[in-house]
Amino acid sequence: MIYVTDSQSNETVDPPFQQGIRIGSVRDGKVTAFISDPNEEMPEGVAADKQGNVFGGFTQLPDIKKFVRN
Repeated sequence: MIYVTDSQSNETVDPPFQQGIRIGSVRDGKVTAFISDPNEEMPEGVAADKQGNVFGGFTQLPDIKKFVRN
C-alpha cells in the first residue's frame, strides 16, 4: 500500500483533482481509497500504522491529525 497526500490541488490548481489523501496499490498504482477533509486543511506528510489508522503531519500548524476514510 502507498499513502500520498495532496495539499495543493483545488479548482484553480490541477483541476479536477481535489486535496486529500489517496491510498492505493504500489503494484498497479490504482487508488483504492480517498480521504478528504471538509475543513480543507490537508497535511504535507502522511503515515499509517498496522491497524490502518492514517495520520497527517502539518508543517504550519504544527500538528498531527488522525484521518478516517470516506
